[in-house]
Amino acid sequence: MALHTETPLYLRTVELIKMIYAVSHHAPREYKYTLMQDIRRDAMNLTRCIYRANVSQDKTPHLMQLVDEFEFLKLEIRLCNELKVIDTGSYAKLVLMMEDIGRQITGWRKSITK
Repeated sequence: MALHTETPLYLRTVELIKMIYAVSHHAPREYKYTLMQDIRRDAMNLTRCIYRANVSQDKTPHLMQLVDEFEFLKLEIRLCNELKVIDTGSYAKLVLMMEDIGRQITGWRKSITK
């Protein structure tokens, strides 16, 4: 078993977190300490779910939690775009990263259900 910090999913998620932190610095003050703080926390929770799924014998419940956390994060980021909290270019980059992460999560889930 690879260390969770060496998996492509973990590395891509860390890239996403870094971008979220960079984008949150430019958010309007009214959202910086509410919505953006929640997004940063929820993005960090993804790494916790990845770790737990990677080290667990029964990965299914942890992967299901990862999927739930990920879907909620996507909703929050979409809301940021609709509220104009982040610019369209940053939103597009975040969406591309999240699509890649989503594919990796789906692949991992499929690999354990075989």
